[in-house]
Amino acid sequence: MSLLAFPQTINEDTKASDILFGAEAEAKLDRLETLAARFEVNLNRLWTATVILQAAAEKVVAVDKSYSEREAAGALGVGVSTLQGIRYRGEIGASCVGGKWRYTPADIKEYLDRQHTKSR
Repeated sequence: MSLLAFPQTINEDTKASDILFGAEAEAKLDRLETLAARFEVNLNRLWTATVILQAAAEKVVAVDKSYSEREAAGALGVGVSTLQGIRYRGEIGASCVGGKWRYTPADIKEYLDRQHTKSR
């Protein structure tokens, strides 16, 4: 149906899209609405996945951050052998990775928090 061709009869059931564009246009509009709804659902899924991935990336960065014995000893202001003694006594947390001891910022902070005393 062309743009200027009107239906033979116009009544209360006749839609504006039928008058202007015909039934084919209405079907296309319905299809576009369906596609838009699917797009919105997929956009929401993508947003959720993005939030999950960002949270996971933050955890990976936090886990990756660790110090060698020399770096941890420097952060604490002690020698490496003193830090090793502290670790042997179980006073500081550490992880052995590939035969080398690694200390996380949390390990160092927990140790320092336990060493803190109030002044009199």
